[in-house]
This record gives sequence, structure tokens and C-alpha cells, in this order.
Amino acid sequence: MTTTVLGAGVTAFETNLVETPSTTGDFKKPLLEEVIKPKTIITKPEETKKHKKMPSTQSNKSLLISNNDLLAVKGEEGIAVISIIAETGKKAKYTWRFMPSNGATEQNGIGDLYEKYAVARETDDSRYLIDLNGKLKFKAGPFYLKWSYSSDMNSWLYGDEKVELGKLPDTSIKQFSF
Repeated sequence: MTTTVLGAGVTAFETNLVETPSTTGDFKKPLLEEVIKPKTIITKPEETKKHKKMPSTQSNKSLLISNNDLLAVKGEEGIAVISIIAETGKKAKYTWRFMPSNGATEQNGIGDLYEKYAVARETDDSRYLIDLNGKLKFKAGPFYLKWSYSSDMNSWLYGDEKVELGKLPDTSIKQFSF
């Protein structure tokens, strides 16, 4: 039995789980099955709805990009462009290029990202998740960013107050010119 919470598969192995009769003779479901049964869907905060309506360059905190877009990151140190390809299984691959503002040589790199969560505690109306060492943070040049899965075609990217985030729709990282 598997339940999905923000993309994390939590599997309950049914070893030694048998239905046992209660004092009234009725059979009860195994306790573990009841605990992980989905009751609510965790959604992103209301703040993210604002970002979808805003032009992509106006939000310095977060940005939704598709697999066809480039993320542009601008800071005092220079400009980075990042291509993130979201995949099934709450994973993504990224490629980045960075051009320092001091005219030094262009830098580049690649990496993998993934989300991995488990249910720590559940109440009647919510679930409390714990991160099981997913890879959500990454570095592109001098810039530290955070990633989260949106769908198999989209990713959320988060920067800090020191950088500006922008989206370059339908742009290839190989063809991008600084």
C-alpha cells in the first residue's frame, strides 16, 4: 500500500498485519493502514498563487519554470542561467552557466535534484512531513538556490533577497548568449 504526499512515496509493508476480531466479534482494519490513509492534500501557501499572476521578473523570492524555460539569476557577482528538466518521481536534472561580472571565464555545471519525504505525524486534518535527505538546494556559480517539484513539466525555484530571478521562455541553455 502506498500513499503519496507532496510527491513522497510512503510504503507500508503488510508483514504481520492481520485483521483481528474486536471484543464485539467485528474485524478491525490494521492500525497502520488507517494511519497512512490520505485524509488531506497539502498545498503550497496562498502566496504562490500571486506569483502565477505576476510577470516572471517581478518576484525575487520564487518562480515557476517549465522544462522549456531557462531560469536567469542576477546578482552582484554576475549572471547565471539554469535549465531544469523536471522528471517523474519528483526528480529533476539541472545544467547551469555563470558569467562573472568581473569578466572572468564562464563557469558551468550539472546536477540532480529530488524530493524525499515521509509522514512524521498525522492529525484529522493535516500531515506533518519530514525531509528524508532529499536534494533540494543547489549552487549555480556563487548563487545558492532551492528547488521544489511542481509537476513532470514544471519546477519551483527559490532565491534569496540578494538575487533577482527571471524566466527566459523557450530558450536553450546551449544557445543562450551572455
